[in-house]
Amino acid sequence: MNTIKTISDIRAGLENSFSEIGKSIFGAKPVYHSGPEGKWTIAEQFDHLIRSNFPIAAALKLPITQLAAFGQPEQPSRAFMELKQVYLIGLANGFKATNRFIPKVESLQTPDDAIENWTKIGVDFQKNLTTWKEKDLDKYVLPHPALGNLSIREMLYFTIFHNQHHLEKINEIKNSQNNT
Repeated sequence: MNTIKTISDIRAGLENSFSEIGKSIFGAKPVYHSGPEGKWTIAEQFDHLIRSNFPIAAALKLPITQLAAFGQPEQPSRAFMELKQVYLIGLANGFKATNRFIPKVESLQTPDDAIENWTKIGVDFQKNLTTWKEKDLDKYVLPHPALGNLSIREMLYFTIFHNQHHLEKINEIKNSQNNT
């Protein structure tokens, strides 16, 4: 996972994260609405992932002219582990999800419906990435609420380790509920 560099690596990392999260949620159905007091439940973790992954997958199919409206990168794309470290420091300093990325209890789906949506988003990532060239991943940016503008490559790196971060949270909750 530390050697993600190319578009092929990114596609494989995304495919793996979507698969692992789908399997984990499927196995968490009995405790789907469970979680530690004052923290997100498994359902809320998953809702957050759906909310945060959907717009990125959708942005990948935008015409270049629309993506260009977000501006150009101000620096070369950072390496996977460098960007991950920036994100982890942000989390340690209190960064929390904002606005449209916060799970909404009233919109939580059944596990099966959520898995279906998750699978569709994963397919969209793979399909939409087929039109991208390696060099173009570094030419365009998307805004991130905490990290600022990220190149498309960096946003895809972020997606992979952000998914992994929440998979770990989901598995912690699942394991704690199964051990009680």
